[in-house]
Amino acid sequence: MEDILLLIDGTCGFCRTWADRIARVLAAGEAGRVRIVPSQDVDVARWGLSREQVAREVVLVLPDGRSYGGATAFLAWARLGPAPLKLLGALPPARAVLTVLYRLIAANRYRLPGSTRACVRPTTGRRGR
Repeated sequence: MEDILLLIDGTCGFCRTWADRIARVLAAGEAGRVRIVPSQDVDVARWGLSREQVAREVVLVLPDGRSYGGATAFLAWARLGPAPLKLLGALPPARAVLTVLYRLIAANRYRLPGSTRACVRPTTGRRGR
């Protein structure tokens, strides 16, 4: 049985801490098979992913090769968990709220506890800067 992978930024303590915390909550069922792996340690092209994508967002990779990025990765992970979390992962309002929350955290992760210099996103190409 192949693992389900959550590819995270291995240089970011904030990302690692929160992925580990979520893994403890989702330890039951299929969700317990998720292995948290630094994206820098694997050939992401194997799943049709780019280095830019995995640097920008977490990615959940299922054994059949399907992948989900950002907030959708956490929702897909929740759908693998115990009954109440499966329901939460399937609700459209949960998707909307988590998407906004994920974008806010991702844009500001360099300001959060556990972050490193690697967490600062480049500002090139952004408007108004």
